[in-house]
Amino acid sequence: MANRLQQPVNPYDPAWVEYRRQNPGLRLSLSAADPSDTGGGDGGDGGDGGALQADYSFIPDTFKKEDGTYDTEGFSNQFNELSAFKSQHDERISALPQKAEDYAFKVGEGFQFPEGFDPTEFQQPVLGEDGNPVMVDGKIQMREFDVNDMIDAKDPDLPALQAVLHKHQVPQELMGELAGILAGRELRGMIEASKAAKEEKQALGPDAQTRIDVVKRSLSAKLPEAQANALADDITSADTLRAIEAILKPGSAPVSPAPGNGLDLDNMTPREMIEVGMKQQMAGK
Repeated sequence: MANRLQQPVNPYDPAWVEYRRQNPGLRLSLSAADPSDTGGGDGGDGGDGGALQADYSFIPDTFKKEDGTYDTEGFSNQFNELSAFKSQHDERISALPQKAEDYAFKVGEGFQFPEGFDPTEFQQPVLGEDGNPVMVDGKIQMREFDVNDMIDAKDPDLPALQAVLHKHQVPQELMGELAGILAGRELRGMIEASKAAKEEKQALGPDAQTRIDVVKRSLSAKLPEAQANALADDITSADTLRAIEAILKPGSAPVSPAPGNGLDLDNMTPREMIEVGMKQQMAGK
């Protein structure tokens, strides 16, 4: 019989299942030295008749039947399942970033902007290779907002996060999901800030933007660029804008100096100090 199996040599060989099926008379002894462990083959073409010895002691007792024989087919099936699981595990491990720094801190695909966030309101300047905005016809070239604009690749805590992910052998997709959560939190803050800014502009009336532009030009004309920009960035409410307009208005009464030869800067409020500085600039001092 050309298809008959020879007795396997390796006790872990799954071929024992087929060999046992072809030799139903084979007694499954626990000792390979038992001379009475003979097969029920016919001794024909495969040369299987005669004394056969098999050691099934390597099979866990969970596969041992009540009659002392072993469920070799069940053992073989579980062995194959475990082999497949190990293969999948090895494949997953090989797909992981090889080093901690290989984990890319960026939002994965499928990210959904929080409800109420309009990316068209937050266009970003296109940067050249030198890191400066690209100018086209005298204007800064703008591009569509990208959620990864919210991710700081130079965050000082990033190496620690990468090390933890690498230590626990998690896939890159988890890093993307974490980045998405952090970006979503920042975007919700932008939504609230934008909402508050719109409400403040509405409080200034229909000419709000014109008034803001006038104040910024006035500050740029009277203060060094860094100071003018810092002060302009602090205009976050209608009251702040009105206060600066009052300071810039010609004829505003100067702040009275403290007794002595100078201003009592220690007891002045920030607003009073700003007023003094602006008045001195306007007076050319």
